[in-house]
Amino acid sequence: MITTGIDVGAKNVKVVIQEDGKVLGKSSVQGGLDMGAAIRDALDAALKDAGVARDKVEKLYATGAGRNEVKDADDSYTEVGADAAGISYLFPEARTVIDVGAEEGRAIRVDDRGKVVDFAINERCAAGAGAFTEAMARALEVPLERMGQLSLTSTKAVAMNAQCAVFGESEVVSLIHQKTEKKDIARAVHDAMATRITSMARRVGVEPRSHRDEEILERCLYPLLNEGLRILEEGVALRASDVDVVWAAGYGFPRYRGGPLFYADTIGLKTLHDGMLKYRAIFGPMHWEPARLLVDLVKQGKSIAQWERERARS
Repeated sequence: MITTGIDVGAKNVKVVIQEDGKVLGKSSVQGGLDMGAAIRDALDAALKDAGVARDKVEKLYATGAGRNEVKDADDSYTEVGADAAGISYLFPEARTVIDVGAEEGRAIRVDDRGKVVDFAINERCAAGAGAFTEAMARALEVPLERMGQLSLTSTKAVAMNAQCAVFGESEVVSLIHQKTEKKDIARAVHDAMATRITSMARRVGVEPRSHRDEEILERCLYPLLNEGLRILEEGVALRASDVDVVWAAGYGFPRYRGGPLFYADTIGLKTLHDGMLKYRAIFGPMHWEPARLLVDLVKQGKSIAQWERERARS
């Protein structure tokens, strides 16, 4: 069955077309005064991306602040309900959901069945939403896509007390007149947003998840072992033992484990590879993308030691 989901947000219209759980096509179109036209454009773009005719779509569902604008929807869902259902499907162990949109931010607590237990919405202003960052970027005359990178270069915390975007712009202008560096103001903007969002999350409650001892070890060690393989792959280190000596002698890696790459061979590269993929599915590719050398050695059924011996002979 081919189904379509349309999320009509305050700023953008997003469409996903899928068949039996597999995404066929998607699109994102900026909305405007004529939201109906934006919905049609987004749907047409997604259908084109999927290579699917409109009459092949069997069910159409809508969500978002403007969901009622989707006139031919078979059903619609609130933003909170859609957030809860989507996160519970993708990350079944999650109990707290944070969604930051253009005009509104929300925190939601769900149970083990994905049902909404409680939620809080930042309704008074856009200080906890994307529009706040856009307004601050304009005031700083910094491209929006550079705001995050710029804030990460700051080493000084600056307080920003504004409760809405309008007063926030005035505060930014004052900070500029005080010769405050743009990177520190950008950090203050993100800190202010994080404070609002954290406050919402605390209102609904954050349920901690228990972790197995094995999971703690894997999440701490697997990215390290993977990075060691990447260092070998890129030729930064000549031998696996070079990496092992540095970590065992210089960084306190347990010597009885022989070093990170010796330990990787001990547990098995397939175990490491499968673990990286497991956590990538949960946390995303950052830190969890298997090194190309790891992928190749697993396909060949070789250990690091075997690979090095063969390389030494050639």
